[in-house]
Amino acid sequence: MDFVGIDLEWASDVPGNVCEIGVVWFEGGREVASYRSLIQPIVAEWGTWQFLNLPYGLNDALRGPSFPEVWSTLEPKLSALPWVAHNAASAEARMLGAALAHHGMDVPAPAEVWCTLDLAKKAWPEFPAHGLHRMAAQLDLDLEHHNPESDARACSKLVLQAAQQLGADGFGELVDRAEWQPHPLQVAPPHLPEVPAAQEVFGVTLTAWESPAPFPGWEPGDRFVMSGLPEAVKHQIKYEASERGLQPVQSLNGRTAFVIAGSVMGPAKYRKCQTLGIPIISLEEWEARRGGLNR
Repeated sequence: MDFVGIDLEWASDVPGNVCEIGVVWFEGGREVASYRSLIQPIVAEWGTWQFLNLPYGLNDALRGPSFPEVWSTLEPKLSALPWVAHNAASAEARMLGAALAHHGMDVPAPAEVWCTLDLAKKAWPEFPAHGLHRMAAQLDLDLEHHNPESDARACSKLVLQAAQQLGADGFGELVDRAEWQPHPLQVAPPHLPEVPAAQEVFGVTLTAWESPAPFPGWEPGDRFVMSGLPEAVKHQIKYEASERGLQPVQSLNGRTAFVIAGSVMGPAKYRKCQTLGIPIISLEEWEARRGGLNR
């Protein structure tokens, strides 16, 4: 049985905003190759779900290769085989189709994905749930969930077990016995969120900044404030700070040791930093220094 399993992760709900891909090739019912890579998101945003479930962050993904680079490598090895993916209708068919359309890339024939969620419901209708995590437990499949290579491998092995369950010899016979239907790629350019020339939060225009004082580093117990950063990034910084004995606070005053700011920050906080001489560091500087205490 020859086919390929595909799994995608994405940086946000914008269609096509892929941040990672895993691919596993099967020939004669045996795994023969695999591939995994980060991918630069087309929109530099990171959702709360991604923050809670993926083992890397937006900046890591942005350092990955572009989607055209990755797909140009993969597509010649994919086009002759059926593609399988779990929950393909709302995930791979949607995200992959939008990414191809956004980058103006050719859509490989037959431009469809076979959903192993649909197949699981056909082969094991008695199971109470058919998500990949549940199916892996039921079928004793190894699974590191949200590692796309592991997810692609697990849904591929689900195909093999479904063939045994239904007495099918070959992919075509499995399709017939399960009355399995593919999902076409949803090839449409995504509507990208507009980025205003001057960012605003609650109607307040954020401002570019320069640190009014050099940053000497931090010590355990230091208080700091964040400004002009996405909520998911703030959550991640809070977690990292707690491991270093630092205290994120809302109010900026004379006891504040430093501020972590995005490319722009709140004007009131910026004025207070200037008045009190509080150092401001960028997200990039925080990430460069976060390996330990700096004083």
